[in-house]
Amino acid sequence: MPPSGYTSKQTDYAVDFLLSCGNSLLGEIRTDSLTPIAGLEREIANIDCLLRSDCFSKLERTVFMLNRDYYTQLLERRPLSVEQFEEFLVIVADEIRASLRTVEDRTPSVLAAAICASI
Repeated sequence: MPPSGYTSKQTDYAVDFLLSCGNSLLGEIRTDSLTPIAGLEREIANIDCLLRSDCFSKLERTVFMLNRDYYTQLLERRPLSVEQFEEFLVIVADEIRASLRTVEDRTPSVLAAAICASI
């Protein structure tokens, strides 16, 4: 965990969680006969509603925000079919995995800047 970064196993667990959420959303899209874009827009709106509520803990809200960011990245790709949505689930998850694996590389410079700013 930061500031030392995340292990590959930790990163994989986080990405597996997001993929699981994305696949659940895919099931809703199919069940409700929605386009992938409509399903993503609806899910993001629902998450925004939850985030405006004060019924959830800071940890729960953080998980909501994690899901929201994943869905936003998917929506930015504008999947036009269920097949594209499935493809984008994996592509975006792999991008997130790669990003999380570089946390360790970026952390020292960020911490150094923060320390310098506080002196």
